[in-house]
Amino acid sequence: MGVKGFQDYIEKHCNSTVVPVELQKLARGSLVGGAEGWQQPPQTLLRLLIEADSCLHWLYGGFYMGPSLSLHPSQGVSLGDNVTLRCHLPRLAAWVWLYQERGWSYNKGKEKEQDAAEFFFVSTLREHAGRYWCQYRVSWSVGASEKSDPVELVLTDHSYSPPSISIHPEQHVEMGTNITIRCWNKDYGATFLLHKDGSSDPIKHQDPSGGGAANFTFLAMTPADSGTYRCSYRLRGYPFVSSPPGDSVMLEVTPTAALSGGSEPPICIPPVMDGWLCLCIQSA
Repeated sequence: MGVKGFQDYIEKHCNSTVVPVELQKLARGSLVGGAEGWQQPPQTLLRLLIEADSCLHWLYGGFYMGPSLSLHPSQGVSLGDNVTLRCHLPRLAAWVWLYQERGWSYNKGKEKEQDAAEFFFVSTLREHAGRYWCQYRVSWSVGASEKSDPVELVLTDHSYSPPSISIHPEQHVEMGTNITIRCWNKDYGATFLLHKDGSSDPIKHQDPSGGGAANFTFLAMTPADSGTYRCSYRLRGYPFVSSPPGDSVMLEVTPTAALSGGSEPPICIPPVMDGWLCLCIQSA
């Protein structure tokens, strides 16, 4: 940013923080009279004070809200598929950066300011898998915005063999039962992930501990836990490259059977006079 650009920025965004100075008055007082004639006054510095919090911080991007980043498609992406990462901007911006966690970055600039920027991966490779952020800069600022929240691009590699799955003790259980879902494959030293249909993200994961298997234990199951479950895994060193999901298992959790009327059996006490007195205790 040149002097003119800085001046325009100050006048547009920081007008209340600047004190105007009349240069003609300064010029008139540039000579001081005395017994020895006109002399130059003592040299002093002229200082312009600008409130950093309300002006310079804006200039360097400190107050710019971070953008948001989205994946399209958002899940189910395989190696070789096309992917778009779209950075949504809260204000018009001239420059947008896309960062990958390992340090790779790509920037996109346009002569016309934009409210979104798209980054395309055609025929994705393993190195495209990872965690991403985006960031932007407006045309008159020397600083950038905050970074967006991260998104993860997970690619499915169909050369991996799908894992197997089983449920213990059985697929049909009553409410309150503890169950274990077991996932396994060959001992690749993989991290296993457990998926439930209807959830976009894995509901559980287990880091490799040897043996090529993972046990996911659930305590006191409820009907809300009913559903279809699957497993996948990711090899050590490739945390964003996944196997295809394996076969599914269906879990059905049924409510505990209740007695008719919602009451306990009547409790009867010995006869009183010529009959029996029955005391019925209602269940809570």
